[in-house]
Amino acid sequence: MSREKLRLHNTDLSYLVSSLRAEIWEIVGSLLTWRDFVIELNGYFNKGPIQIPPYKLAKIHECLQNDVVSRLSELATKSLSKVCFHFCNEKLISCKIADFSDDLKTYRRITRKFHDKRNFAISHKELPESPSGPRKDPIIKYRETMKVLTVAIRIMKKIDRIYLGLKANFLWHEVEKKRRKGDLFFQAGRLLPFMRLNPTQRAAIVQDEAERGVLKIEQMVTCINGQEALISVNKEWGAIFTSPTTVLFLLQYPLIELKSVEF
Repeated sequence: MSREKLRLHNTDLSYLVSSLRAEIWEIVGSLLTWRDFVIELNGYFNKGPIQIPPYKLAKIHECLQNDVVSRLSELATKSLSKVCFHFCNEKLISCKIADFSDDLKTYRRITRKFHDKRNFAISHKELPESPSGPRKDPIIKYRETMKVLTVAIRIMKKIDRIYLGLKANFLWHEVEKKRRKGDLFFQAGRLLPFMRLNPTQRAAIVQDEAERGVLKIEQMVTCINGQEALISVNKEWGAIFTSPTTVLFLLQYPLIELKSVEF
């Protein structure tokens, strides 16, 4: 077994997906920081001259933009050791879960300009043979950056939908709500699987997992109306199956211990 294949085999899929999601959310945070800086800067200019020299402001703007551009470019890297779509896709293929190769081809196509910008103008610059040699320093507009980031998020959502199931839709929705409120920012990617969902959302997830045959149901001894009884539960989502057609959802989950149930 080659070194790369061994690395692919040994890498934990959950850790890889979580790291990739975290990277994308950090890019989102950097993009929003860049956008807010420009908005604030325009506001200060409208109020009058500011104390910071223009060249310093231009450098800050360039650094914020370059961070977003280079990281979006690196997501398209073909590597089995770095956090990128290729690594995650190869792991999903090796586990026989999914194949997102077509989506990755699209992403690589739309990030060619970002690749050139990173390699010739941002980091580890490729040096022409002579000062008069050809140089690639494409101008990348904010709208182009948003387009590429949108595609990256769409691919990540597809991966989560396959890996996490229907709950990915609700978890992404909850993270977005908290981000808009300012509660989450760069940590959103790693915290996504731990978002709290309401009973209606959990009911839809339980139904989806039951239809796909992956719902974990356990037997638990408890007291129902003062009498000892054996009931079926799903601990992960705090679901209690009182009958074949009736499910109760606890406010707090996952379920650890259930001493009694009163109707």
